[in-house]
Amino acid sequence: VRSMLITGFDAPIAQGLYLDRSIKNHELLQAIARVNRVQTAKGNGLVVDYYGIAQNLKDALDAYTADDVQGALASIKDEYPLLADRHRRACFGASVSVSKPMDSCSGAISGMRTK
Repeated sequence: VRSMLITGFDAPIAQGLYLDRSIKNHELLQAIARVNRVQTAKGNGLVVDYYGIAQNLKDALDAYTADDVQGALASIKDEYPLLADRHRRACFGASVSVSKPMDSCSGAISGMRTK
């Protein structure tokens, strides 16, 4: 699928890229750009890195000036508070056990109707 994202596959609605192998240089930047294409009612794309390409991304971005890539990378440490808040909101006020949050959340949504 990685090659399809780079060689003319046009799916502006694509929101996620899951990486489970090495990808480098322009190929990496093009793949990320594909999931960040503008589409109505779509936010930014999401890249989930199962392989560990952070250094490859830093190397690829070295070809650009600091001004060009400002804000391109966010520290995971900055995202932790947001994730915790989103987790709390996902459980939407359910009685969530701190020691077993997944069990509590699953129980809260198990009775919901699905479409």
